[in-house]
Amino acid sequence: AGMQIEDGDFEAAARTLGEVPPKLASSPQVLEIRSRLLARSGHPELLTALLPDLRRNKVFPPGELARLEAKAARDRLARCGSDTAALSRLWSGFARAVREEPEVEYAYARALLDADAHPMAEEVLRKALARRWSSSLVALYGELDAASVKAALGRAEQWLATHGDDPVLLLALGRLCYSAQLWGKARGYLEELLV
Repeated sequence: AGMQIEDGDFEAAARTLGEVPPKLASSPQVLEIRSRLLARSGHPELLTALLPDLRRNKVFPPGELARLEAKAARDRLARCGSDTAALSRLWSGFARAVREEPEVEYAYARALLDADAHPMAEEVLRKALARRWSSSLVALYGELDAASVKAALGRAEQWLATHGDDPVLLLALGRLCYSAQLWGKARGYLEELLV
């Protein structure tokens, strides 16, 4: 099954794992191969369901297990589409440690922006940036729409005091000013970016 996964033959690997006797199905080796199959073949819901068995049987070190859990969460968020209610339910169901993973926060904010839920995305990004500065999250902050931009612009300008040397923040400020039709301020931030 492991070789079939490496060859990209996920259906054959699933069939092979299906032939494993029940008493061996929870062995660390089988669980590790099953988790690789689910991660590579795009079944984040099944991978999430497998996580307690992986944790209980100590299949992976804690850091690797956390990365696997974060990957499953990102993949699940990406599959929600533009259904903000489904996104919110899914987000609420994640453990706090998973919600605070930078890549998961990014995936959630990106999904909210794609679903045109800009006020929700602004709140997620603002709280995440208050915990830990991240240029990738600041870049998303710059994508907020005109309805959210006035308050967002004020918050982003406050960040200049501590992160004024971050070019991504300057770009985000330029974009926010552009969305708010503050042409002179937009130009100023973008020119500062070029210096």
